[in-house]
Amino acid sequence: MSIYEGDVLIKQTADGGEIYFNSGIIETTLGFESMVYLLLFGGNRKDDGTEATKRYEWWGNKLENNNPERKVHSRFQNILYGLPATPENIKKLEDAARQDLEVLKAQKIVDSLDIELTITEPKRVEIEIIGWKDESKLFETIFEANWKGMIE
Repeated sequence: MSIYEGDVLIKQTADGGEIYFNSGIIETTLGFESMVYLLLFGGNRKDDGTEATKRYEWWGNKLENNNPERKVHSRFQNILYGLPATPENIKKLEDAARQDLEVLKAQKIVDSLDIELTITEPKRVEIEIIGWKDESKLFETIFEANWKGMIE
């Protein structure tokens, strides 16, 4: 008998991630939406995954020194907060999402990912992620976020 009831459910809001409560009880999920959320929006948004920004690395990565494929970076968040919302930068944002979510493939949770980004309104982006395992859809999740990058 398993007592595993899933992860804490984290949902994206206009102000960032929120833990949801139902009648005073923290909601949980057996899905992957919280893991995906933390891979995209967790860590330190100043960390773009390069040596130059290593000093901003998320503190939890210190626990993963022997598992570099499990380290969390914030490439997605770094672009979302650092570059202006332009069609050119949406490709960079998609590439950053792919890099941040690579751990799902490294851990063999998924075989492949479909990632689609759309600028839904000025300074607002939607990201849809579908994870595939053994040619079946394992999960699908959608997040919306404010694109806070400044026009230079």
